[in-house]
Amino acid sequence: MALRPFSMFSKGGAPTPGAAAPRYGHRPYINGPFSKVDGWLHENYGVVLDLLDELHAELGVQGHHAEIGVHHGKFFIPLHNMMRAGEKSLAIDIFENQSLNPDGSGHGDRAVFLDHLKAYGRSPGDVDILQANSLMIEARQIAQLQKP
Repeated sequence: MALRPFSMFSKGGAPTPGAAAPRYGHRPYINGPFSKVDGWLHENYGVVLDLLDELHAELGVQGHHAEIGVHHGKFFIPLHNMMRAGEKSLAIDIFENQSLNPDGSGHGDRAVFLDHLKAYGRSPGDVDILQANSLMIEARQIAQLQKP
């Protein structure tokens, strides 16, 4: 499937004035190493990210990205790769502390996540990692991490 810029919000498919062009920064990962990263995500999820990226560009949405339960980074990496200048990403997971995982799902590994992030992620330095139980996190912890 060839990708081309399109507009969901302006007439005739013309770009909305002043809107940033879609970057599709997640596409190289989806079209490449996606299958090498362990996790639970449908192989066609890239189309949803294409639309999200386009929507953010059309509306001028800016802000940080976060995922709870990053496991080995299968979804986090393309989400992070969609960042625009000045945005950061937050990865939240208990990783090896499986005593905090009552349903036994996941078994994330921080070292594997970091290896994948370094290999496939853009600007790994723009990622904050919070190793914690997401049910115990307070808003101030996230706000503190997301400051520039």
